[in-house]
Amino acid sequence: MGDADLDNLRQDVADTTAAIKELSNSQQAINDKLDQRDDKLDTVLRAVTRLETLAETETARCPYRELISVAANNKRRLEKAETDLTEMKIKVAGFVVLAGIALPLGVSLLSKWLGI
Repeated sequence: MGDADLDNLRQDVADTTAAIKELSNSQQAINDKLDQRDDKLDTVLRAVTRLETLAETETARCPYRELISVAANNKRRLEKAETDLTEMKIKVAGFVVLAGIALPLGVSLLSKWLGI
């Protein structure tokens, strides 16, 4: 093996060493980016966990939750009561009209029967 072959071999070793170092640096850069993303993901997961906990416990922390539930039930009951009251008013108005017709007729018949 001559000096030229030895120089070529040394150059190949140097080139291979440089390529390995470049790959190592690239791999380190990728690892650093992955570590940053892992940190961000951990932050997001902690925030999601806090939000889930808040969502689960918010109704338990609300001092008015029972009143709100009762109010919602009362609204339905009041709407039904208003509907029933309206129907009752219509029926009473019908009875008033009938009484308005029947009362003078009854008084007239009674006065004739009594001879007044």
